[in-house]
Amino acid sequence: IHFFALDTDKREPDGYGPDSVMGRWCRSAVAASTAPWKIAYFHHPPFSSSGHGPTKHMQWPFREWGFDAVMAGHDHTYERVMHDGIPYFVNG
Repeated sequence: IHFFALDTDKREPDGYGPDSVMGRWCRSAVAASTAPWKIAYFHHPPFSSSGHGPTKHMQWPFREWGFDAVMAGHDHTYERVMHDGIPYFVNG
């Protein structure tokens, strides 16, 4: 398993979108990984029906890039959402 930690804070000085420094690193790192499972994890959930709701700036093309799952927190609930063919977990 290869875990990829991402910073979802909008104050990230190098940006937080898929075309930011972090986004470009993430895309190339997952492409170079030979692990059978690739999982992104970070604080703010891209999809959530709980109190804080979804974090649109983290709705990156994770499946297209090669990820198998996405894990996030922030909302103090447990949720599983299938989106674009991969599971997104919220467990705050």
